[in-house]
Amino acid sequence: MGPGRAEGLSGSGLKLIAIVTMFLDHIGAAILESPVVWAFLGSGEEIDPFFNSSALALCRDVDLVFRFAGRIAFPIFCFLLVEGFLHTRDRVGYGCYDIVAANILAEVLVPLTPVIVDQLKPGGIYITSGIIDDREEAVAGAGKAAGLKVLEVNRQGEWVNVTAQKPLA
Repeated sequence: MGPGRAEGLSGSGLKLIAIVTMFLDHIGAAILESPVVWAFLGSGEEIDPFFNSSALALCRDVDLVFRFAGRIAFPIFCFLLVEGFLHTRDRVGYGCYDIVAANILAEVLVPLTPVIVDQLKPGGIYITSGIIDDREEAVAGAGKAAGLKVLEVNRQGEWVNVTAQKPLA
């Protein structure tokens, strides 16, 4: 590395890791968890005794590894999103949205809420959903800490939706 250059992964390197791990996750979800694949591997048809005896177990193991690897992608993309916001020179588009809807994990919503509030117009609405009930207070608290007024909280089973508004002034 040359002088003045930081060591470590670049944004492009992180994007590549996120893309590859997301691709593995999608292979697991779309192919390895397919009912057709499971029926074929567990059908009991004797295609090859060696293949058939362990194919279903191998498919399950590979699926678990691919799906676990895929969990790395989302936090990387969120990190890159926030980094892009913090280092942008062109702030056009910031503070101009009437509504922001986010159906993602509370672990992502809480640190992103201050960034999202900056995107809202005064009086704008912030709708969050896909929150597990035990994380409701964390999401609502993050909104309040960022200056939002919580308008309503809806519950359906273990899932929660929090709707908040940015003050007019």
